Amino acid sequence: MMIQWRWRINASLLRGARRVAVTTLASLLLASVAAAQSAVPAKPDLPARIADSGQLRGGWYPWDPYQYRDYRRGVPILTGFDVEIERALARILSVEILLPEIVWQDQLAALAAGTADIAAGATASESRSRFAYFSKPYRTETNVLILPRGASGRYPFRTVDAMLDTFANQKFRLGVVAGFVYADPRVNAFIADAAHKDQIVAVPDDVQYLRNLLAGVIDGFLADRIAAATTAWRRREGARIEEHPLRFSTDIHFMLSRATQTPQMLARLDEGIDELRRSGELRRIAALYALPVLTNQTLARISAPD
Repeated sequence: MMIQWRWRINASLLRGARRVAVTTLASLLLASVAAAQSAVPAKPDLPARIADSGQLRGGWYPWDPYQYRDYRRGVPILTGFDVEIERALARILSVEILLPEIVWQDQLAALAAGTADIAAGATASESRSRFAYFSKPYRTETNVLILPRGASGRYPFRTVDAMLDTFANQKFRLGVVAGFVYADPRVNAFIADAAHKDQIVAVPDDVQYLRNLLAGVIDGFLADRIAAATTAWRRREGARIEEHPLRFSTDIHFMLSRATQTPQMLARLDEGIDELRRSGELRRIAALYALPVLTNQTLARISAPD
């Protein structure tokens, strides 16, 4: 039976983030404030449940440190950067958010079908905008190519175009998360191109493509930089992999289903994000989740053999 997670404000998670690290570490997670996306006209036949229900149907999937189960106290607790931001927004909006565990691809399908209302950690795209509203950005994401340690020298490209040319010419076996939209549209077009389908190995989450890389099933995988570092750190595999120097970034948003939500709810969500930014809570949460990951990643690099 799937565990149904319900929001509870966990104030203790927000205490203890060191002020001295806040500004530097938060810059890795937070987006620069951007203008709110233009509202789309409301649909006249929207179901009545949403605006007044006081409840939003969401979901989560393993994407550490953004969404994950923490077992440190012997009992699994759903937490993570995106999770804690949603908890804070739920408090501001006076709503309850339901969070069953659902793989990302199925979350997208549920938003399109109107069986889910909200999803976190989304990159905006034209195809998604047909079924979802996008909030203003609440963080950024930097994508990197993860390779076996020592392999970067074989791939001297410095631009996205050169990287994709290398993938095509060398029949590079590329790991991706199914349904994920990466930070550069050229990368997404390459993955979607049927001409490359035999090179693309899609999996449900970061853990599986790390396993595939270490098993030699793929040559490398594209990932959020912090998520990849966290996955490797928690599994003590950081010494076996490395980041390629090329990086590319994008803004990250919440999505609201067009089938069940309204532009008015989108405006409320955007106002909640603004409030978290003004109060400093957004930065405190960012620092809390970035600090242990980056610290341990740095220590792992120092101790790794040359």
